[in-house]
Amino acid sequence: MKSVLITIFLISILIFSNLALANYFVIGSETAKNEQVTKIILKDIFLGKKLFWKSGERIRPTHVAVTTPSFQEFLTKVLNMDASQFLTHWRRKLFSGRGYPPKEFKKSEMIVKYIESNPESIGIIAQLPKVTPQGVLIIDIKE
Repeated sequence: MKSVLITIFLISILIFSNLALANYFVIGSETAKNEQVTKIILKDIFLGKKLFWKSGERIRPTHVAVTTPSFQEFLTKVLNMDASQFLTHWRRKLFSGRGYPPKEFKKSEMIVKYIESNPESIGIIAQLPKVTPQGVLIIDIKE
């Protein structure tokens, strides 16, 4: 009985420690919700390969600062890059005139406000807002 309790305790520590890690959240509006957003599509959006939603609206990607642990996790898990590779990618595209990098904000709250006023946007934030404004949704990413 004691070993079962210790096992349950250790499993719960693992679960809660994973939740406490620097997770990222993808938010957007109804436009993004109506799309099938997968990791591949997110990668294409944030690398400037996918520019328009199915509705024809131009996608406006945005994210928290590249130096935040949550965005670095996003870079690693979704884009398979580190911050340096991501910035180099966008410097090359910008220099060659083939695109503009995603808009960067210092705080997640600023991204929420941006998406609220720009419904064609999609953003990567570090923490969920206490109150999610109407029209801003947390997007479930499909594999």
